[in-house]
Amino acid sequence: MTCDTGTPPAATAPASTTPLPQAIAQNATATLSLNNCTVSTGGGVTYAWKQGSPTSTTVLTTSQQYTTPQLGTTTTYYGIATAIASGLSTTYPVTVTVNAVTTPPANGLCSNYSAINIGDQQFTGNQYDSSGMRGNTVAYGRIVIPNPLPDGWFGKSTTVSVFANGNATAWRKVYLSKTPCDFAAPIMGQGVTATVGLSFGTAGFGAATVQAGEVWYINVKDELPFGGNSCGAGYTCDFGLRMYSPGR
Repeated sequence: MTCDTGTPPAATAPASTTPLPQAIAQNATATLSLNNCTVSTGGGVTYAWKQGSPTSTTVLTTSQQYTTPQLGTTTTYYGIATAIASGLSTTYPVTVTVNAVTTPPANGLCSNYSAINIGDQQFTGNQYDSSGMRGNTVAYGRIVIPNPLPDGWFGKSTTVSVFANGNATAWRKVYLSKTPCDFAAPIMGQGVTATVGLSFGTAGFGAATVQAGEVWYINVKDELPFGGNSCGAGYTCDFGLRMYSPGR
């Protein structure tokens, strides 16, 4: 998104250019910028970025550049350049389209189990609570790696933690894989609290090396260390799951 040199905002009639829309993967961020903004009659320019409406009273940033949070839905932002001398403004709307990622159908490996799809897991640290983990039930969820990687993520690592959540405690095995319900993947953690690691862009010890735009799966199974169901007959052994952004 650019402002033509010497055009917006002018002291007499602000002019608008047509910003280029952006397209990103799910859970990725976008960086928006008003470049080369000057006033044809001289003087300075101030900036504001807003979401939802250009008349919103909420200003996301007063910087020339704005990086969105991780987005799960298509969102429109407004960059506003204002001439300090005249107070006249030009507004540049830009739409960030979030491309849909098709989830592979729960067939193949998942058809071998009673499987619960726990959906997309986010790098926010918010807790996801399962429902219905009993008997031989397994669970799987999708992890979409942002593309591009947010600033500061490359070369860093994070963990996915799975732990008991308020009912019967079970020993769990947790796997990271490119396929849902893959319980033979090499990246595995186990325990009453089980963790697995992701390393962004570069190899990390004991962690899955993930790249921008990739789709991974977290697979959870209530199983004893040497096999056999760890959730007793008649019990429900639900779990909580947390995944943070790297470096936190």
